[in-house]
This record gives sequence, structure tokens and C-alpha cells, in this order.
Amino acid sequence: MTPDQRLTEVFDRGLHDGVGTLSPTDHELYRIQDFIIEFEIGGLSGYFYNRLADLSRIMAAIEAMRCCGLPAMAALLGEAAGLFAGYVDPDPPATGTRFCGSKTLRASSRSWTTVSGRSTTTDWTGHPSLSRRWA
Repeated sequence: MTPDQRLTEVFDRGLHDGVGTLSPTDHELYRIQDFIIEFEIGGLSGYFYNRLADLSRIMAAIEAMRCCGLPAMAALLGEAAGLFAGYVDPDPPATGTRFCGSKTLRASSRSWTTVSGRSTTTDWTGHPSLSRRWA
């Protein structure tokens, strides 16, 4: 099974059976694939817009990336998450426009393409570390 197939299988199983049914290792893969999908759909702004109220979920994704041998991906997501240190979801919730349109976040988005070596669709499944560990 290729890394792409493994990530897809774990993610689909998590959606179908519930994330709580996944093993700890599969839960890490689920978090990584969740990021990849959200990033491909809406970039970093889309990912943060949909996750910001739960910063612990973002931090768990960063840790999963580190554990799976993806330190560059983890570092860049960590840098972007650092922009939200101390963030508290307001009542009513914010739209994220103030944060997601920032120059720093857009610059971090450009860095993802540099890490992946791809220009349009960021296919992290071909990353050598992910291929070695989860193939």
C-alpha cells in the first residue's frame, strides 16, 4: 500500500467508523491527512479558519507530523500556529479574516510549496519520511 493509499484508507475509516475507533498510530495519520485535505482545499487560511477554535487540535496535528518524520511540515505549521498564541475564541466567534489574511500567514503558505517541492497541489504523500515510515 502506498503512503497515499494508507492515508486515504485511515482517513476514510475514521470518517466512517469515527475517529475514536482509530489506533493511536492511525489517529496520527488521520490528523496529517486532515491537514493535507484542508490545506489543498483552502490553504493555511482554510485550515485555520476551520480549526482555530480548537488550537489543541492544531497542536496535535503538529505533533503527529513530528512523530511521523515530517519535521519541516511540523515546523511550518507550528510557525503559523504561533501567530495565534493566546488566542481565545470570542463570543460570538470571529470569522478569522483578521488573522487569515495576514502577510505572515500568506508567506507561510508559500513555504509549504517549497517544502513539498510541488507547485499547485501539495502532495505530501510522496515525502520521503512519510514513505519510509508509513508505507
